[in-house]
Amino acid sequence: ACDALGHDRATMFAACGRVLDQAATLQRERASGQSSLFGDDSAALAVVAPSLPLAEPWTGRERSAKEKEALGFYLTEHPLEPLRDELREVASHTTAEALSAEDQTEVRLAGLIGDLKTFATRAGRIMAGGLIEDLTGRIECTLFRDLYETMKERLGGDEVFLITGRVEIRDLGTKVLISEIKPYA
Repeated sequence: ACDALGHDRATMFAACGRVLDQAATLQRERASGQSSLFGDDSAALAVVAPSLPLAEPWTGRERSAKEKEALGFYLTEHPLEPLRDELREVASHTTAEALSAEDQTEVRLAGLIGDLKTFATRAGRIMAGGLIEDLTGRIECTLFRDLYETMKERLGGDEVFLITGRVEIRDLGTKVLISEIKPYA
């Protein structure tokens, strides 16, 4: 929505602190009933826009990450879009196809892994659950302890992975039980 304001997103983002501080100051002055320097109570406060700092424009990947952080989804461009054709070649299914696959179907997906949450099994073993996302949608996934421990430092960002697993259909929905994760390079 702010792309049409005449400055790039990085510059406006860098200026947010200044602008919010100025707005808070103006609000306090109005609330306190302060008059202008020359005592003219009828004069409206003159608002001068703060200068904008110099900021390096965001890359497409940075812009996508900020959109995801703020909105919960990618708006301008999905980070997988430039890899669309390549990922189609290496994946056996998309997430949309995996959602409609039969129980116990082996799948190889290419996408992002995010929204990870750890939990303990009845036996006290730590596992993780999250989402696999590609250009067609999202599907829940489960990572068992050893795989999660091996990969946890790399998961949750915008790194693309090749994910092998088995579709599991239960009353609560469809998910992929992940057996292997490889970085897509």
